[in-house]
Amino acid sequence: MAYRNGLRAIGMTFVLLAGCSAGADVLSRAVVHHLDALTPIGLVDPSAPITVGVVFARPNPAGEEALAEALYDPNNAQYQQFLDPGEFATAFGVSPSVFQQAVSWLQSGGLNVTTIDGTTDYVLASGNAAQVGSLFGVTLSWFRTAYGPIYANTAAPTVPGSLPILTVYGLNNLNRFRTFHVTPSPSVPVTGLLTPQNLWWLYDQPSNNFGNGQTMAIFGWGVTPNTVANLRAFEQTYELPQVPITIRYFGSTSTPDTSDGADLEWDLDTQASTGMAPAVQGEVLYFAHHNTDTDILAALAAWVNDRLGPLQGSASFGECENVPQAEPVIGTDGLEDPGNQILRQAVIEGRTLFRLDGRHRRLVSYLARKHQRPLDAALPGAQLSRGEPLRGGRWRDHPQQRRGQSATAIGGTRLGVHGRRQQPVHQGRELPAGRNQHHGPLHREPGRPAVQSAAAALPRYSRRRGDVG
Repeated sequence: MAYRNGLRAIGMTFVLLAGCSAGADVLSRAVVHHLDALTPIGLVDPSAPITVGVVFARPNPAGEEALAEALYDPNNAQYQQFLDPGEFATAFGVSPSVFQQAVSWLQSGGLNVTTIDGTTDYVLASGNAAQVGSLFGVTLSWFRTAYGPIYANTAAPTVPGSLPILTVYGLNNLNRFRTFHVTPSPSVPVTGLLTPQNLWWLYDQPSNNFGNGQTMAIFGWGVTPNTVANLRAFEQTYELPQVPITIRYFGSTSTPDTSDGADLEWDLDTQASTGMAPAVQGEVLYFAHHNTDTDILAALAAWVNDRLGPLQGSASFGECENVPQAEPVIGTDGLEDPGNQILRQAVIEGRTLFRLDGRHRRLVSYLARKHQRPLDAALPGAQLSRGEPLRGGRWRDHPQQRRGQSATAIGGTRLGVHGRRQQPVHQGRELPAGRNQHHGPLHREPGRPAVQSAAAALPRYSRRRGDVG
């Protein structure tokens, strides 16, 4: 990337000042890289609805990181003295006056601003393509790709230099999250051949800890036509109590909610989590209306600013983020810095976002960590000391995806069903009679996959095959 004139540091990213009028900044990373490799096919209709998400840099990231270090150091007097969202906003948040200036600027361009309760570092703003293009100084055009048409801004957006704007989302529709499961939801259950009771035994779940007194969060998007009904059928099948479910939606309402078959993942997530923790007080689904960066970030921001929100959440999805070595192939920066900022707040509040590690699913580079979870039995491999960033393996090829200081990554134990003549084992033990309620004996493989083999300082509590990476 060529830099002209100077660089101005704003939080955890950089803003290019070249070719810009006095008092304005150019957000050089808020573009699709190598857009010139695509074929333009026309301008976006000026009346088309567009929703953008504007991220503001908080003023003291170094102070936040220092506090996060102290909170997870058992030898520090501040150990586990976590802040609530109000205390965090007072100590580290964007000031109300600056936030109001930003809102006023967006409204001056004719955009309707939607705030998120308690959040001063992210807002949504909606208008038509002409209004959005005029305010940010961009032209939105359609381009042909092998996967269908996309629209994108043809130049980097400009914003007032007096506002601490980190980046803006929604100027293209290329950035989309995906789940591994995108097929029609089968019959209940969708959690595999093992019963919850099998898994309680396999993971040595304490008999006095089934998530008691806790709540959990699931992150996702789009329509959930049968998620709750399927969960109720799952609970009935395995004689589990009904866990209260709350669904909250965030993001743009100008177009229909995403319907891409990902609801199978939401079935899996709700059934697996409550199956392992059937005594929780409830589960909250923080859902985006669409699988866009704009809406997903709104759901995450709502969680970390929810004073009564769950201390632990799960996100089983990912997207291809840009890394310098792959710019010609991967075209966008994704949620790198804004994701780091949102989830560092979660860390300071004592919350943990668990994400699935492995070959197919990765979420963001910086994920919340927690020294010890009250829900350690409910989330396999989740009783953690502060994690270490992954090094080596496939992660060495993706430095932007390991740029955060720590991660809580659940890799999952490989449970394989083998021939009936082979004895089922669990760390050298046979699965007791009456617990092997699936087709064929169970075998648990030792070792860790290559992607996790170079992880530094694995926590004390980890299974034989990479529960924690």
